[in-house]
Amino acid sequence: MTWLIIIGFVSIIFRLAWKDHISFGQAKHIDYKNIIVSIGVLGTFLGIVLGLWNFDTGDIEASVPQLLDGLKFAFITSVIAMSVSIFLSVIQAKPDEEVKEVKEVKEVKEVKEVDDSSQTLKAILEKLTQLYNHINQPDSRFTKLNANGETLAKDAAEWSAILDNNTGLIWEIQENKKIYTIDESSNYIEELNKKQFATYKDWRLPTIEELETLIVDKAYFPYIKSGWYLSSTANPEKTDQFYCFNFSNSRKGASHDTNGYIILIIN
Repeated sequence: MTWLIIIGFVSIIFRLAWKDHISFGQAKHIDYKNIIVSIGVLGTFLGIVLGLWNFDTGDIEASVPQLLDGLKFAFITSVIAMSVSIFLSVIQAKPDEEVKEVKEVKEVKEVKEVDDSSQTLKAILEKLTQLYNHINQPDSRFTKLNANGETLAKDAAEWSAILDNNTGLIWEIQENKKIYTIDESSNYIEELNKKQFATYKDWRLPTIEELETLIVDKAYFPYIKSGWYLSSTANPEKTDQFYCFNFSNSRKGASHDTNGYIILIIN
């Protein structure tokens, strides 16, 4: 099934490439190169969706082959599309002075679009790398801790904190539904430290870099929400802004009225 879809995408790419090439030099050149790149990116997303569609976190071992097939599809279509687009650009290059300015504008546009696609693929690759690491070490990445800071079995029904064995950071686990500002978060942190939550009294907001290291596994982090999480990292260009991180799309941002959910750490 996957290879039939790949053949379909590749057929469309080469058909558009042929139409682009035979119209080149004619009165009306139909330029399909940008569309070809877009089709390749579409194939990338479709391949990822196919790989994850029936992914069963309860049976990871059986789900991995399907995931890998989807990833093959994802990157094959992008590689072919970008290669075809670059090949067309090379064979259609014109050194004539009268088209030099138009060509430069066109090249800038194509470079920007390819760069945007590359950034998208880079972000996807980073998330897939994190997923791959998680699949290959599902039992060793995180350790549950109880209210006394003691290690629990991985199937424990209740826990207070999580030790990330990759980074050495300990994350608090509480069902916190409130949105905080930076100032309001200080009161919450002070309260948690007074209680010596999980026997620790040095809880703090994570930096943006620390938030970016966390892979949210719902088996260990059931209360993580789809929204912005506060960090302690200030925007160097505007010190009244603090960076936030969104676990749903792995994006970070900063704004004047910084607010969001909070998850605290110690190290």
